[in-house]
Amino acid sequence: MLPILAANMLGLEKEDAATLDHQYDALKELANVLCGNLLPAIAGPEPEFDVQPPVILRDEADSGIPEGRPPAATAHLTLDAGASKLELFLEDPADAGKPSDEEDSG
Repeated sequence: MLPILAANMLGLEKEDAATLDHQYDALKELANVLCGNLLPAIAGPEPEFDVQPPVILRDEADSGIPEGRPPAATAHLTLDAGASKLELFLEDPADAGKPSDEEDSG
């Protein structure tokens, strides 16, 4: 689905015109939009978040996510051409929705 996603987002007439970098950028932009909608649903509309750019993981061992840490949210995207599992990990799930130290200091 990546070529189709990238072609649609970039306004390309041919799906094969999108490079692999374009495809990954389109996927990361979609993840960014999903994250922007998930965070307020998880923590409410008031908290502010320091959101890092999405990362495409090819190997969970290289993710930097501690083993056994559950995602804060999971979404399954099913399309005609296949399916994807999207997971949102927070640095410290117990701090979800709490102000950061910078916000506390004023």
